[in-house]
Amino acid sequence: MFLGAGPNVDNPTFKSETNHNLRVYLKHCGSGLILLMLYHGRSFWFLSDTGKTFRTLADMLMIMTIMCFCVPFATSGRQPYPKFKFSQIYQLGDSISDTGNTILYSPCAKLPYGESFPKGPTGRCSNGFLIIDYIAKAARLPLLPPYHDTTADFSHGVNFAVAGATALSPNALARKNIQAGGNSLDVQLGWMSSYFNSICSSHSGEVGGNDYNFAMSQRKSMEEMREMVPDVVDAILDGVRKAISFGAKKLVVPGNFPIGCIPGNKAAFHTDNQTAYDRYKCLKYLNEFAAYHNQQLQQGIQRLNEQEQPNATILYADFYKAYMFALRYSRTNGIDTENVCCGMCGFGVQACQNPDSYLSWDGMHMTQECYKLMSAWLIHNLFIKLQ
Repeated sequence: MFLGAGPNVDNPTFKSETNHNLRVYLKHCGSGLILLMLYHGRSFWFLSDTGKTFRTLADMLMIMTIMCFCVPFATSGRQPYPKFKFSQIYQLGDSISDTGNTILYSPCAKLPYGESFPKGPTGRCSNGFLIIDYIAKAARLPLLPPYHDTTADFSHGVNFAVAGATALSPNALARKNIQAGGNSLDVQLGWMSSYFNSICSSHSGEVGGNDYNFAMSQRKSMEEMREMVPDVVDAILDGVRKAISFGAKKLVVPGNFPIGCIPGNKAAFHTDNQTAYDRYKCLKYLNEFAAYHNQQLQQGIQRLNEQEQPNATILYADFYKAYMFALRYSRTNGIDTENVCCGMCGFGVQACQNPDSYLSWDGMHMTQECYKLMSAWLIHNLFIKLQ
């Protein structure tokens, strides 16, 4: 709705127009940025470039999004990342951004997960870096420590994201006969509020895809899933309202992936009917569902902008197009888009030799190469909107 046309996604190269610092005004704390990633419940990121401690939540400018700063398209990793001046990042979300909050019980905490990460497995559900890691790199910050690491240095920010998080609460999902975990968006918002309240007292002088993933895994019909969409969208919008009540002025909320292109979904819902697939070998009906969710979310964001929150700017990040860019780029550059690098991934499983030659890591989570490509597309489309 707010996004520009962006690069031609069939052309993998274009000159970045974002090689400069992002400046956003914070009422009392100078410049800063707060980003919320809700891939139907994904994540928040909060950044400040002042080095000052937030005195109140209202002092923070919040931007809710799934995006990254000027990540180059080159897959070799030889190009340097542009640098941005931020001193703190705070994030909420799920497994696309969890850097270790589920490390005690998550299979993502053991090899082959993290095999490309410098320190090995940390709880990241990929072979290596996540989008939030690229954000921290671009901001010249240490990688974001998980909230539950009580020994960590939180001076540069905190990651509240938890794998398996949903937009709807477990009780709300249970009423739809869907079983899910307990770390919903509301829980993480509570952690965030408690964390910043503790900072304020001691220094006085940023979900929805998993909702659908759980529903699909429990074989809910497409009609039942479509009936869930208004509730999931409302939960996301309520999260936006809560962030605005904390002082958010600029917010970016991403939509859903083209879930019919995700290898895990394609395997689970495989059909021999070739008319069910599009030219990219994606299941059309699942992508149509994702597009329906995204349409409802964009309409909700428009209502918030026009009717409820005239003093806040809420942007929509097109995760669907970002993934399709990564898919098209990969198909023309020798990256495998059909198979997964780590099938039945878990402890003792042998992963592929070159994860960067795959788009999908374990069928549901992406490789760091995919996250890099998606980030590049998103920043090209969103960065100008945050000036």
